[in-house]
Amino acid sequence: MEHLAQVGGYSKYHFSRFFSASMGCSCIKYLQGLRVEKARHLLLHTSLSVAEISHLTGFGEVSYFICVFRRTTGLTPLQFRRVGEGEGSFSRLADGVGTVLREGADLLHSI
Repeated sequence: MEHLAQVGGYSKYHFSRFFSASMGCSCIKYLQGLRVEKARHLLLHTSLSVAEISHLTGFGEVSYFICVFRRTTGLTPLQFRRVGEGEGSFSRLADGVGTVLREGADLLHSI
C-alpha cells in the first residue's frame, strides 16, 4: 500500500482513505479478494494442492489462506473444488465474481 500511495502522490493515510471511499473496502480486503478470486480459478481449473495454491496466491500460511477463503466464500478450498467439479453453474458464478474483481483492479490502475 505504501508503494501505491507514493506512486499516486499521497501519504499512506490519505491513500488508504481515498481507496476505501472509492472501492468500498480497505486495501487489505481488496487484495484478499483478488487473491481469493485467483485461488477460486486455480481450484476449479488445476489439480494443484491447497498448499500450492496458497503459496501461489500470496498467502503466507496455508491455515490463514483457508480461513480467509472460507470467510469470503463460505466454503473451505476443498469444498469449493468439490462443488465446482460437480456443478458447472457454480463455476460460472465464480468466474462472474472474478470479472467484478478484475474490473475493480482496472479501476485501481486507472487512478
